[in-house]
Amino acid sequence: MKNVCKVITGNEHGGAAMSSELLIDSLYQSQDVLLMIICLCNGEFAKKLKKKYDNSVIILQDKEPPIIGNKNLIIRSYNYSRLILWYIKVCILFEKVYLKKAFKNIHTTNNYALLVCCVCGFFNSYNLITHWRCVGGFSPIIDLLIKRVNVFICISNAVKFSFPSNLQGKCKVIYDGLEINKLEREGDLSKGKLRSYLKICDKKSIFGTIGTFSDIKCHNLLIETCRLLNEHGYRGLYHCVLIGSTPNEYCKQYLQYLKNKVYEYNLKENISFVFDYEIDKPSYIISDFDFFVGSTWFGGRGEGFGLVYVEAMAQALPLIAIAVGAAKELITSEIGILTKTNSPEELEKVIIKFFKNPDLLNKMSIQSRKKASLFDIKNTINSCINIYV
Repeated sequence: MKNVCKVITGNEHGGAAMSSELLIDSLYQSQDVLLMIICLCNGEFAKKLKKKYDNSVIILQDKEPPIIGNKNLIIRSYNYSRLILWYIKVCILFEKVYLKKAFKNIHTTNNYALLVCCVCGFFNSYNLITHWRCVGGFSPIIDLLIKRVNVFICISNAVKFSFPSNLQGKCKVIYDGLEINKLEREGDLSKGKLRSYLKICDKKSIFGTIGTFSDIKCHNLLIETCRLLNEHGYRGLYHCVLIGSTPNEYCKQYLQYLKNKVYEYNLKENISFVFDYEIDKPSYIISDFDFFVGSTWFGGRGEGFGLVYVEAMAQALPLIAIAVGAAKELITSEIGILTKTNSPEELEKVIIKFFKNPDLLNKMSIQSRKKASLFDIKNTINSCINIYV
């Protein structure tokens, strides 16, 4: 049996929390792995895991890492100082736990937890594996620290090829996975819930997205696109549903900004905001969508993967996304359409194409569900276990 310690920050949310939880659940159930979980802080995600697995979970401290924010220089400098102190304390606590447990494999992700494991790894001999989830994101300090990593699990080829060439030999591409059969089954059972809850008539097409209410997601792009659709005579044909969460104050402020824009553009009859806990799981209720829009721009880099695409595939939805990041390798012409830019004008053209071509939607729908099986969590877990020593 392989001895593995999964190290996470403890305050993960959204897709990061979901993928981490699925990975932990599957590793915990595996007959080939003895799993311990270390959470750097006592965030909501850490509390959830502690409730689930109790003695297998160690929480190092109560305080979450400070958010640097985008306020004035003095406040940012103060927050940086607090973050450095937070790191120092967590490294000391982590080292104490490691000296007692001596894990052979430490599996983390490219966030706060990775930096802690890299620092402590210079003084210890564990096999350090990290899930690298973003395209790029390197700096001189990061480059120095991650030399301690033995294997980089890249969640797409887009992630792998964004690595410096001298590190690509350590990279292994393993796509994120989900419980595909469960998604399909629960989605079929949830059919009609969203339409009924929002009182959307059967004649209207429904599309939308899932994502934390943040400016890196495509909520604003969809709002601007809906404004164009209404200007061009499509007001009565569709309803756009924006599903998300507000895990911090910045997200709450951004959601209010989006709502103000919907009011300003007179789009209240065409756009609804739904919190991810409101009706049923977002990955189930999107079964009422006719197609899914999942674009994340990230300054032209795009997302490293995008679990929402797999959720949409499991619900047999055609997909629209911008041709950046992993979207280019996940979304083929059989299951969706990629736009070249993040412009509302280009997205509007694709949406109108779907409105006018129901046969195209039907063909893509069939192929989308077929492709979902490639991303089953079992495939992810088996590949991860093979990396452990």
